[in-house]
Amino acid sequence: MSFLRRRASSSPPPDGRPPKTISARPSIRAQRALLRNIANGVQRWTAQAQESGVTVIEVQPVLQVVAPQSYEEFRAGWMRAWAKHGGAYSAEKWVRTLAAGEYAVLLLPLPAGRVGVAVGRHPRAMSRPLFLAGRPPHGRGYSDTCAHALATWLSLPTGPVAPLLAPPVIEVIQRGQVEQRYVEEFGAQWPLAQPDGL
Repeated sequence: MSFLRRRASSSPPPDGRPPKTISARPSIRAQRALLRNIANGVQRWTAQAQESGVTVIEVQPVLQVVAPQSYEEFRAGWMRAWAKHGGAYSAEKWVRTLAAGEYAVLLLPLPAGRVGVAVGRHPRAMSRPLFLAGRPPHGRGYSDTCAHALATWLSLPTGPVAPLLAPPVIEVIQRGQVEQRYVEEFGAQWPLAQPDGL
């Protein structure tokens, strides 16, 4: 399964392309459409798992979210970790800094069943992680940034495998530590149970 990184920033990215942003305030209709996209994506991937001839994998999406004051340490930590893991992924092209009011989200597809201390601070992903950063809609906080990352991930092709998903786990990272960890279902029906220990 191959997933693409996505970046959103108020600053020009290093390659000179126009920045992608998530700064527009959504209406209630747009917010409902976002949640509907998540639910439809889960249903689509679940249906694929019922088809003959596919390889089914059980996946736990973990979304690590970080604010500006902790972002540089977070980025540096993943750069070191991925270098040790063999260099298949890199944080080199992530935005260098976050402006006030922005958040970064890293979506990690992990084996279902375990999170937290069981997998460590920099767990090995089953497939390519997805990165997104930018300013969430006014008044909605980082959960909306996480929803955008999840909807983007679910819209990607899965290749020759069919993922069955557990409800996403959100980890709020501050100064290199997980300050909060919880399950967020985003109104969708997830085929697998939530991980142990939450």
